[in-house]
Order: sequence, then structure tokens, then C-alpha cells
Amino acid sequence: MKSNTQLLAAHARDIIERISSKPAIKIAAHVAEWNAGVEQAGLTGVYDFPTDYKRKAHLIADLVRCAEQLEKKAAEALVEVPAVSAAEPINDLVTPVFTLVEPVCTTPVNFEYVNLVKTVEDSTHLMKVRLFCEVTRQSEQMAELMLSRSDGFLLGAIKAFTGGN
Repeated sequence: MKSNTQLLAAHARDIIERISSKPAIKIAAHVAEWNAGVEQAGLTGVYDFPTDYKRKAHLIADLVRCAEQLEKKAAEALVEVPAVSAAEPINDLVTPVFTLVEPVCTTPVNFEYVNLVKTVEDSTHLMKVRLFCEVTRQSEQMAELMLSRSDGFLLGAIKAFTGGN
């Protein structure tokens, strides 16, 4: 199961893609959506945004910054590396032991919200597959392959398929 930080990072990437793909957007609606997700994840005061953005480029830049921080935070929470003191001899034959640490959530997770996010992610992916097929006239298997190679970004998948044109 994904942690709150992973879900929030994915949510940021989704908002970025939606904002980037539309020439005219209502910035306030996207900020309100982001802030609701931040509140649900229990990260208010750290990742929530003011509601007075005037340019979508500023909002995108802040969302990218937050997504990168959240992804880094989620990755750091997964692996805990054991410390070695300088006084201890290093034995080349000993394999270091990595312990997976489950992130601790201090705020209860609303599973209805998590299920809603998962449903939105699934329907967004299905929409990307259909759009890829419509634009390139290729099969769903090709769409899945190209989307996986472009980390789920539709424009990247189409560019990769067409050779960047």
C-alpha cells in the first residue's frame, strides 16, 4: 500500500499534467484540490499553498517542487541504512542488512479518499490509453508499452512513438 507521501506526490503529478495540457484553467480550483489532498494526507502547514496564484507557471513550479520533495521523503522512509562507526573494523565478507521501515502515519487515513484517488488514477490511465490509440492508431498493447516507457505521461508516450515530432 502506498504511503500518504507517495499518494500526495502522485496527486501533484496528476494536477501538473492536467494544468499543463489545458491552455485555460481555473487556478483556484486546482489549488483548492491540492490543499484538500494535503489536508487529507495530514501535511497541512508544510505542503499547502496560498490561494492567490496568478500564473499557472508558478503553480506548476511549486507542484513540481512538492512532488520531488514528497517522492524523496517516501523513498527515504522505505530504506534505513545501518550506521557503521569508524572504530569498528569493516569486514568485506559481511553483507550490509537493509531493513524496510513502514512509514508511520500520525493521521488516520480516510480509505474512501484513498479509493477515490485510486479510481481517478485508473480512469486517468484508461483515458491516456484511449487517447494514445486514437492519436497514433495503434493497439492498446502498444499504448501500454509506450506509456510505461514514459512514466505514464501521455505526451511523452506519443513523442516517443513518433520519434519526437
